[in-house]
Amino acid sequence: MSCRCRGIMWYFGLLAQVAFSQHQAPDPSEKPENAEASAPLRIAKMLEGQAIVNRWLASLNYHVLGLCVILCLIIGVILMIRRGARAFHFGWFLYGKPPRGQVFQPAHVSQHPKSWQAELGAVRQIYGFTFLQNVPLISNFTFGQLTLSSFFVGLVVILAVLSNPAPTQNPRRFGYLAAANIPFLVLFSMKNSPLALLGKGYEKLNFIHRFIGFVVIACSLIHGGLMTSFMSQGKISNTRAFYSGCFMGFMLLLVGITAIPAIRRRIYKIFYLVHVLGYLSLFAGGIYHEKALRPYMISAISLHLLSSGWQVLKWKMYTATLTPLPGKITRVEINGIKTGWKAGHHVRLRVLGSFWQGLQAHPFTIASAPSRSGSETNSLILYVKAVGSFTTMLYAKAVTVDGFSDIRPVSQSRFSNGSQKLVQLPSDICSSITNSENKSSSVGSIGTLQNSDKNHHGTISRMATLDIGLPDGVEVNVHVEGPYGGIGWHGLDEFRDVIICAGGSGISFLVAVVSELVSLAKVGGITKRALVIFTVRDWEVAKYFGNILARDIEESSTYGLSLDVRFFVTVKVETPIPLGDIKIRWQRPSLDILVKEFLMDVVGGQGVGLGACGPPGLMAQVRSSVAMIDLKTAKRVGGINMHFEELGW
Repeated sequence: MSCRCRGIMWYFGLLAQVAFSQHQAPDPSEKPENAEASAPLRIAKMLEGQAIVNRWLASLNYHVLGLCVILCLIIGVILMIRRGARAFHFGWFLYGKPPRGQVFQPAHVSQHPKSWQAELGAVRQIYGFTFLQNVPLISNFTFGQLTLSSFFVGLVVILAVLSNPAPTQNPRRFGYLAAANIPFLVLFSMKNSPLALLGKGYEKLNFIHRFIGFVVIACSLIHGGLMTSFMSQGKISNTRAFYSGCFMGFMLLLVGITAIPAIRRRIYKIFYLVHVLGYLSLFAGGIYHEKALRPYMISAISLHLLSSGWQVLKWKMYTATLTPLPGKITRVEINGIKTGWKAGHHVRLRVLGSFWQGLQAHPFTIASAPSRSGSETNSLILYVKAVGSFTTMLYAKAVTVDGFSDIRPVSQSRFSNGSQKLVQLPSDICSSITNSENKSSSVGSIGTLQNSDKNHHGTISRMATLDIGLPDGVEVNVHVEGPYGGIGWHGLDEFRDVIICAGGSGISFLVAVVSELVSLAKVGGITKRALVIFTVRDWEVAKYFGNILARDIEESSTYGLSLDVRFFVTVKVETPIPLGDIKIRWQRPSLDILVKEFLMDVVGGQGVGLGACGPPGLMAQVRSSVAMIDLKTAKRVGGINMHFEELGW
């Protein structure tokens, strides 16, 4: 392996030496005898140097792509062998039948010497303090991401001026730089990338895709601006390349504008459509623009087809049951999926209905543990909060079937027990359900939707009559694609002491991890202590999930797993009810204090696992709390292995 790496580095060095030796920058002290005669010579040398650097860029492109795949395969195989072949069963495909026998055994962890573990803990702490904290005034961006992005920009700048004494007189260089980055742009956008073998899901690498995209746009605009100037001066005669380049530049600029986070969140459907059209325009325009760009375009198209083909293998149609919950949350249960995922994985969900609904996939974290054997019948469960157009539509489907022809009742005797309840729908949900009063025939099988009198605020509210005797909800056909993401090769089940923190919709991650730890405790899992922190605004939401976790707390004590569950509800109610052993606080959590108190009781020095999921503000607070831990404590506990699932990526 070391000989191969040295050979590759020697080859890269040879390429650079050839690029430099065959085209040196002209010496300004040397004055040619005839300036006019030397002009064609300078142009010829510049073109020769450009050709050399272009070949170097193409070779570097192919070798780096190949090197990435080879390294991922080697590391992935080593990690799979280390964890055992049975762990390979989870995280690749979803299965409709539970496995025969127990394939989901506790993780095998090789115990390092205590001195090594202490030094490893110090390294982890220094790394977390240096790279994992959020950059001030820049949301969703850590110092590690900033460092990597700065290094990449520096590399692009070096390549832009390498053997190029007059960059403004050589606009083709920027065009080739943009083209050379397109395969990497596609690589880091792939849902099924070979980089996933490193234990990182595509959502963790998506920031690189976005950054490379803006670099491609910047290089393309510089190239296009300089070429437009040359075109106006009559220096360019290839009008086909000029106009195809203008078209690609316009599409790239449109993609870049709609990809700005503030704009993307407001007009996501337009962003999605522009993104698809931009990809197609870039591939077709690049092949048509210039023959030298075809290898780059073919590489990018091949990667995209590889990812799309793997997505098709993961794409299946199921019947999902939708149930409305407090806090505008929809419970989505897919009985046809029993195993194939682990805690922290997510799936991409499509709801069949209109053409646009079937085209668009949305990621949701799985909130249940998989079935370990044929005796278990766990189903795949999602909790979806109504915050956008798609999730609002899903919640509307759960509370009424009016206007949705693809939904049918679960039971024909739904109202047999006469148990009904009036549920007030939020105004944003009501706005998505129009003219429902005129379609009572389609609503009658599930309930009725009616206008009520004006309330004391003078606004019109709508009431939906729902059956609470049968909690099965309604069924809808969905396409499920996955699983994706995950905690990585070092899961939380590999640590004796674990901290789980979640906020808002991150409860799906929390419930899945707790359920998996309890499931593993039954067969001798490693984890013995877990601090569970959940912060939420709505007391009704806390009460619902508190009842779910209460069963896990009761069951875990039987198998030697101590769960310390703490709920932090930010909006206090007058008459709250107790939730068993769950500690309730009516305030925001002080994470730094909670983490330090938990670490005081850690023994063994084999490391602590931390998993967090929630909005960016909560994730920044968790990173800051861990970064403030002193090196002495980090060495004593063996370091903190962190995993973050940020909402809204």
